[in-house]
Amino acid sequence: MRLRKKASELEGGGAPDADTRSAPERIVVCESCRHRLARAADRIEVSGRHEHTCVNPAGHVYRIACFRTASGCVGEGGWTDYHTWFAGYFWQIALCGRCGIHLGWAFSGEGADFHGLIVNRILEIEE
Repeated sequence: MRLRKKASELEGGGAPDADTRSAPERIVVCESCRHRLARAADRIEVSGRHEHTCVNPAGHVYRIACFRTASGCVGEGGWTDYHTWFAGYFWQIALCGRCGIHLGWAFSGEGADFHGLIVNRILEIEE
């Protein structure tokens, strides 16, 4: 019976070939504190686009990027459909789970739930 050697016992120290290593994952983090918010792979299109320019009732303009989930965010306040940017959806403010800065909104409604994160408050980096 022939036993397989552990990688550490192989010639050359057993380091995996570059071809077999997985590429670093791209993640989205809070621009302020670098807390992990979402995977870049969780980007989605909502109403035919990934990014949207939205204006709130006070006239503030936000450029948001849509993500299937943003587990690094925490919700603040109740859900409302007041002045929703996406018909059929309720929204809730989304804060950074570490530093508490306002990062965008969580949306829940007729379609799949998603997060809209403010583009100039997030960064995409390699993990």
